[in-house]
Amino acid sequence: MFGGSGGSNSFNDLYKFDLRQQKWHKLEPNGDLPAPREGHVARFIGKDKMLLHGGVDQNETSFNDTYILDGIS
Repeated sequence: MFGGSGGSNSFNDLYKFDLRQQKWHKLEPNGDLPAPREGHVARFIGKDKMLLHGGVDQNETSFNDTYILDGIS
C-alpha cells in the first residue's frame, strides 16, 4: 500500500502486509519516492514492482506523473 491520507495530511509511506504474520511492515525503498498523495492508482507488476499514477495531495494539487517502485518484494 502506498500513500493515502489522515486528517489534513497526505502520505508517501509504503507498506506491505504479511499474510503469514498478519502484520503490516513499513518498507524503506531506495531512490526518490513520489510526493505524498491520495486518490492515485497503484498496481503490482510482477512480484516486486508497483506502478503508481496520479492522485492529489492535501492541498488538492493534482499529479499527472507515473512511477515504478522496484524491489518491493
